[in-house]
Amino acid sequence: MLTRLRNINFAIVARFIGWLVIIEGIFMLAPLLTALAWNEPDVRAFLWPAAACLTIGSLMAFGIRPRSLEMGTREGGFALAVGGLAMSGVFGVLAGLLTRIRELIWVAIGIGLIKVGKTKDKRQGVEAAPGNDIQEN
Repeated sequence: MLTRLRNINFAIVARFIGWLVIIEGIFMLAPLLTALAWNEPDVRAFLWPAAACLTIGSLMAFGIRPRSLEMGTREGGFALAVGGLAMSGVFGVLAGLLTRIRELIWVAIGIGLIKVGKTKDKRQGVEAAPGNDIQEN
């Protein structure tokens, strides 16, 4: 087990995690700009974490020089496992939200196709399906 850990290029993993932290810091700028635009008192609550993420991420991404830029499967798996722990819950919520939006779009498409089919049947005078013995007076 220890020999496997010695073979991992930790510098490239730290650089990759640095880029992830920079991206998270950039995403934190959106609520900061919104708070500034609406003159909310919570500006500092977004300013300091965004600045910390951008600073620490920049130090990790640009300050560390790995001996080689190749990332193997061990480094990639380790980086994703550790980087996933550092991500905020917003990304999980965002994935769920995008899934729900996609489902709503497909439901709307399905309902639209049903409506188009019914209006097309009415124009062509298609009779009711067999088994519908309802007579109109």
